[in-house]
Amino acid sequence: PADIWLGGTAEEYYQADKQRYLQSYQAAASATLPAEFKDRGNRWTPVAVDYLALLTNKDKARRLHVPVLSSMAELTQPVLYRDIVVARPESGGASFSLITTAWQWWGREQALDFAGRLRTQEVTYVLSDAEAALAVYQGKKTVALLPLSSALALQREHGELAALPVRDCNAAQVMGAALLKSAPHPAAAGKFLDFLLSSQGQELVRSGGLIVPGTPLVAGGEAVPLVHKDLAWTGTYKADIIQEWLNAR
Repeated sequence: PADIWLGGTAEEYYQADKQRYLQSYQAAASATLPAEFKDRGNRWTPVAVDYLALLTNKDKARRLHVPVLSSMAELTQPVLYRDIVVARPESGGASFSLITTAWQWWGREQALDFAGRLRTQEVTYVLSDAEAALAVYQGKKTVALLPLSSALALQREHGELAALPVRDCNAAQVMGAALLKSAPHPAAAGKFLDFLLSSQGQELVRSGGLIVPGTPLVAGGEAVPLVHKDLAWTGTYKADIIQEWLNAR
């Protein structure tokens, strides 16, 4: 008997709404947010966003004579064979975000062509983004795909790691909060959702290392172009999208 589901992603909220777990609520400040981060039915409130990043073990990269990685195209280099680690896409996070971003950035045909080339690299799939990061930190792998906020935090803590946003295929992953249909205190829960989008709430988002919706992604002093994803599509067809990606040739 909880009031708020805090921390889910847009795709998860679509799945939950299909099972009638959520009720609509329009937070007071939601009107000021860009349309691509919001749900038309107000089934969830966008609180923060994250982007795709590559975390590189600099020592391993030097030994392989490759630079710190910052693009999807660089992952298909033969020298990185069996040296890439990502979380399983079923768990959501950066891995599933990559699939849906590439699909909507390049189109289905080009995205699946890339997926087939990436498959030949024999990418290592692990249970979570944290496990992928650990493999790079320990020097077992050269590069991991991670959320940008996590990658930057690891770079600050460990000098041998370098984090860069993906510059050739990126999009915002929306994280938020939702009001549960079974909420015992819906009025108080609504006030909490209002707080999350207030200036004070969004400052807490920033201080926690996350990114406020609408913040442009910049790398090397230049804006990184972003695709605005069809979140309804990514949430509705998640299992089919993953299966087609992993079986691409």
